[in-house]
Amino acid sequence: MTFDEKGFIRCTGRLSLAPLPFETKAPILLDPYHPLTKLIILNIHEENKHIGYKHTLTELRQRFWIVQGRKLVRNLLRKCIICRKIEGKCYAYPPSPPLTALRLKDTHPFDTTGVDNFGPLFVKEVFYEKKDNSMYKAWVTLYTCASTRAILLDLVPRPNSTSFINSFRRMIARRGCPNNIISDNGKKFISAENK
Repeated sequence: MTFDEKGFIRCTGRLSLAPLPFETKAPILLDPYHPLTKLIILNIHEENKHIGYKHTLTELRQRFWIVQGRKLVRNLLRKCIICRKIEGKCYAYPPSPPLTALRLKDTHPFDTTGVDNFGPLFVKEVFYEKKDNSMYKAWVTLYTCASTRAILLDLVPRPNSTSFINSFRRMIARRGCPNNIISDNGKKFISAENK
């Protein structure tokens, strides 16, 4: 450490022969608890358009040296209102609601069943005797068990109530009749209920 002609304490190091400006080779030593140090840090931060603490520290060290500078810069920039607005955390997800009693019952699979359709999918029937491998549209009815999360997929030719009733009969034949059915009240489900 040396004093310059103005009386500032300058930190000297191993960069004395580097092709850098004198201020970078011998930065001014600043007291971390002095109010002027905080003003210098905030000025550099604002001049550089509210860059992060690492970049602010890099810009600061080109002219000044602060003992425990990283800690001081982080603490000061944490209080910067503009930075807090820009880099703030996003809104938190609301807490998950508790599971319903239907999903927690210890019953056989598909006792409480959710049902939905998706599609269309393009399906190709492969006949080894025929050369015609034409494709056609088909939909899938998805059955899911509310307690075990098991799924059952059934391919249906059309998204109407008759196809759904036939698919539902096949599901009952495999898994038994469910006590509760949960759906999104699609047109085919409502018309199938009325039949």
